[in-house]
Amino acid sequence: MWHPTIPFITERLWKGLNEIAPQRGLPGIVGLRTDDLLIRAEFPPVEGYPALEDAGVLDAFADLQDAVRGVRDLRAKCCVPPKDAVTVTVVVPAEHLEAFASHAHIVRHMAGIGDLRVAATGKRRPNAGTVTIRHLRIFVHDVSDDAAERARVQKELEALEKQVAGKEAKLSNARFVANAKPEVVGAERDRLAELTLQRDAMRRHLAELED
Repeated sequence: MWHPTIPFITERLWKGLNEIAPQRGLPGIVGLRTDDLLIRAEFPPVEGYPALEDAGVLDAFADLQDAVRGVRDLRAKCCVPPKDAVTVTVVVPAEHLEAFASHAHIVRHMAGIGDLRVAATGKRRPNAGTVTIRHLRIFVHDVSDDAAERARVQKELEALEKQVAGKEAKLSNARFVANAKPEVVGAERDRLAELTLQRDAMRRHLAELED
């Protein structure tokens, strides 16, 4: 992709790469010829490599992304500086636990976590910030107090209620459903389902705080 713009640099990089690692590619999927100039190298196919579309790998990667995003969001909302190492518990469904735990070091590094605990079950501890993303429940320990956490959750819940109501109103509009492209309607329904899950999780969390 860089080659048309900076061809002399990319050819030099290609040559250096070939000297360091002459055998490259994706074993069993695609080979890469490295005995010629970059300008004559073959582009990847437009359709990509279907063999790489592994549902288990994609799900595991999505979980890691969700965990990093959740911790970062809680840091920001609770005014915890990025440089401060935090203690985090991530509750993961049992069927995802092994895959998540084997790559947990990525979450620890990307989210600035000191102590990361991964479990199939767990409860919120006092003064912990909490967020639920899809099927992950994330606790960042000792970053809030329960009164502040109640206020934060109540505010987020109100915003979610408005979003859910807006999506429900949009999808109950017969003209929108009839005239919009099916993929647009499908995306709106998927987003409503996601928001509803978030809202329900937030309601449960608020109930825990009020007990």
